[in-house]
Amino acid sequence: MENNIDLVFNLGILVSISILAGFINTNKKFYKYKILLQGVLFGSASILGMLNPLVLSPGLIFDGRSVMLSICGFYFGPIATAIAAIMALTLRVYQGGPGAIMGVSVIITASMIGVGFHYFYQKKVQQVSVWALYLMGILVHTVMILLMFTLPKELIRSTLRIITLPVMIAYPLTTVFVGKILSEANINFQIKERQANILEGTDAGTWEWNVQTGETIFNERWAEFIGYTLKELAPISIKTWMKYTHPDDLKISRQLLERHFSGELPYYKCECRMKNKDGNWIWVLDRGKVISRTKEGKPLWMYGTHQDITDLKQAEERLKKTMDETIDTMSRIIEAKDPYTSGHQHRVCQLAVPLARELSLSPDKIEGIRIASLIHDIGKIGLPTEILSKPTKLTDIEFSLIKEHPKMGYDILKSIDFYHPVAQIILQHHERLDGSGYPNNLKGDEIILEAKIIGIADVVEAISSNRPYRPALGIDVALEEISKNKGILYDPEVVDICLKLFREKGFEFKIDEFD
Repeated sequence: MENNIDLVFNLGILVSISILAGFINTNKKFYKYKILLQGVLFGSASILGMLNPLVLSPGLIFDGRSVMLSICGFYFGPIATAIAAIMALTLRVYQGGPGAIMGVSVIITASMIGVGFHYFYQKKVQQVSVWALYLMGILVHTVMILLMFTLPKELIRSTLRIITLPVMIAYPLTTVFVGKILSEANINFQIKERQANILEGTDAGTWEWNVQTGETIFNERWAEFIGYTLKELAPISIKTWMKYTHPDDLKISRQLLERHFSGELPYYKCECRMKNKDGNWIWVLDRGKVISRTKEGKPLWMYGTHQDITDLKQAEERLKKTMDETIDTMSRIIEAKDPYTSGHQHRVCQLAVPLARELSLSPDKIEGIRIASLIHDIGKIGLPTEILSKPTKLTDIEFSLIKEHPKMGYDILKSIDFYHPVAQIILQHHERLDGSGYPNNLKGDEIILEAKIIGIADVVEAISSNRPYRPALGIDVALEEISKNKGILYDPEVVDICLKLFREKGFEFKIDEFD
């Protein structure tokens, strides 16, 4: 039973990291560089698995490298797989032991099978079925089982007895799980490419609007988006557009229009929902620009286009859900490594996001803070469990190892394009204004605001919660700490907002499902 748990834990670490490969776009632009990145990422994931393996005996280890390498071969072809395989081979040869021949053989065969499936499906990997992925998983790990006969005779029977069942159940299912998420990511990127070039390939809906009189001109295609003809919509005015647009999106649209009219925005762009003839909401990208003004400088005529982006929005929602589930899985894995801080990252997120909102940060920045806070301690994966759970004060050497976890987290995530500076936030979340933080002793404005926010949320949560070496000190002590060091260690504006949240707005940490 313990062996099975270790094996699942190992697979979980690798899955969480390798899934993020799906967020590196492998379209034609910079394709070669992105393929190289994929190879390094999957190779790093394989190495991480081999450093945290299920150990049956010295030199006889099992981990998820076969899944990683076959998936890499399937989705990203021979170049990326060769890079990943060489990285994995180098470490496995160095590790040696009675399982070395089998380990090297598994790396080679898993890579070859993955690349073979890649060429069989050619460019259709984004549409691959669950059964194809499962077949590849079964084939790769059947070969693995057969390669166990290369072990010394005295180890073969016991290894087969312990490993065969979990390998043939867990590994193919993990292959399917990772593969389908990468498929969704590929589909989403293709939709984005089509959306970016939509005006070149199709006739878009167009509109012209006299801002002063309300006179509006739509083309036939605009009406077709919502299932009507222009004749059915007559008489047409700006009220026609307002009638079919979602009320919440109308408010956003008006704000964006005002900013464009004032010159703050060079053009108007809004994603909005419109109700079609069947009563369903579709997503439309509405773009426009003032093309003439009155003598007084007021906007007169605007010209714009409508594009149906319903498929794109649906794909984005699926991808966001997948990413949220991946981040949640990574968070769980980190906290499984350090059970004494169970729920810590989720509670840091509970505080960091409201702090960001009170600071009126943009939705993009808030989303970046949310993601980073949920995995800000990912670097602890590389630290010994006995240090993380030590019930007494750490030695200087032990604390110097702890201080490396922001850099380890940065190294794990730096190649991933989250569309937010997540890796930088994680690298800097223990930096302090006076330069006394770590790992780079940054000062003042050298520290990005997102890291300052998470740093304060981290301190407040840590002080107010139980730790291996002490009981919880309570929220009053935590607030006293940030208040006392406001402007010295912690950003004064963020501290003031944090104090206001607790003392005036009644903020409390919720009991997390990890507890």
